[in-house]
Amino acid sequence: MLVRNLLAAVGHGERVAFAPQADFLKLLMCGDGTALGFRFGLAFRGPWVWALKDMIDTGFMRLFAPESLPDLTAAAASSGGGLGGPSRPPPRVSVRYSGTRPLRKQKQGPLPVFLAFS
Repeated sequence: MLVRNLLAAVGHGERVAFAPQADFLKLLMCGDGTALGFRFGLAFRGPWVWALKDMIDTGFMRLFAPESLPDLTAAAASSGGGLGGPSRPPPRVSVRYSGTRPLRKQKQGPLPVFLAFS
């Protein structure tokens, strides 16, 4: 779904709506060869949870191996060399200041800034 929506964002195909799950498996590595897991209100920990997380992560990363990705050479050739094609301009970025502090450097930390792509 991710690759399909990324291709649709640059003008190749239709986007697919994403409907998130109500509950999902949460796995956190502890750094000592074990991991924590949470699902259905239950918590579990151990080396077997680490092995499960490693198996899931390895399988996910295999999805992005070069041999697993779609061949984009035909799409690039049909759109004049670029995936977006000549008719699709690059997105414009606008920066909007959303704070009440003056626009100058202060020691209070970074200013809240939001980037909007259109």
